[in-house]
Amino acid sequence: MALRILFPAIFGFFLFFGSPAPAQQESPSLPPLQHHELTPEEQQQACAACGGGMMILLVFVLLVIGLKVFMAVWVARDAKSRGVPDVALWVLLTVFLNLIGLIIYLCTRPSGDLRQCPHCRGKRMVTLPICPHCRNP
Repeated sequence: MALRILFPAIFGFFLFFGSPAPAQQESPSLPPLQHHELTPEEQQQACAACGGGMMILLVFVLLVIGLKVFMAVWVARDAKSRGVPDVALWVLLTVFLNLIGLIIYLCTRPSGDLRQCPHCRGKRMVTLPICPHCRNP
C-alpha cells in the first residue's frame, strides 16, 4: 500500500526536479567537463520535453485518483441502498484493490430490485423491511 502511494510521488519528484547529481571525482585521465550556454531554441525544446512528461504524469495521477473516488462513492451509495452491513469495509476494499475490489463487491452484493422510498425518495431494496436512509417502513 505504501509503495503504491510513495512510488508515483518519488517518481514524480525526480521527474520534475531531476535526479540528484553524483559526486564528481577528480579523474586524471578525463578532461574537465565544458559547459556551454543553450540557445533560446534549445531552452524551449528542453522545457517542452520536461513539461510535457510532467503534464502527462499529472493527468494520469489525477485520473487514477478520480476513478478511485468515483468507485468509492458508488460502492458506498449502492451498499447503503442494498442494506449491506459493512459499507466502510467495502469502500476500503474497493479503494485499495481498485477494479478487483469492485468486481468482488459486485459478485457478493445482495441482488434484487431497487425502488424509491416514498418518505425520503432514496433507493432501497424491495425486500428490506425499513429504508436504510430514513429508517421508515
